[in-house]
Amino acid sequence: MADTLDSRILSDVALFWGLPAEQLSKIEARLHRRTFLAGTHVITTEDPGETVYVVLEGSVKVYVIPPDGSEVILAILGAGEIVGEMSVADRLGRSANVTTLEETSFLLIDRRSFRASVEELPTMALNLTNIFSRRLRLTNAHLRSVGAMDVPGRVATQLSALAREYGEPSSSNGTLIPLPLAQSDLAGGN
Repeated sequence: MADTLDSRILSDVALFWGLPAEQLSKIEARLHRRTFLAGTHVITTEDPGETVYVVLEGSVKVYVIPPDGSEVILAILGAGEIVGEMSVADRLGRSANVTTLEETSFLLIDRRSFRASVEELPTMALNLTNIFSRRLRLTNAHLRSVGAMDVPGRVATQLSALAREYGEPSSSNGTLIPLPLAQSDLAGGN
């Protein structure tokens, strides 16, 4: 990799949790770092999935555009999260669009290296399973709330989920969500 990473950075990424130092070094050799400006379309629906992206710094919006042309946000993801793993795992096209919300640095790993790593490192395979499970549970909860709540309730649920995932204590006895969210981002998640 062009820029040498501190192994502690990799060990903070859910995909790499529990990997010993020698395995993290092996993964590091397969990664490439890339930074995108805010508003950059990183992944487009239906494109072939050849790369997995690990968000190193910054945040991204994962969304789809249904036939009516509206934008439906599936997730807002920050540092330590991965995107693009589904199409690399199942060899189908991308299932959603991904756009950076702010300048965002990624670690990229190509399909062949990603699949080899998952096959060689059982801990990484288990971590990937846990990531898929967590995302499926979040999706199920979101679908239940969309069907049962009015718009203000759905927005409140979205804010609550973001606060649980990324919230930081605030000096004003509240919780700060350190993501550059616009009102349209919250509305798009409903």
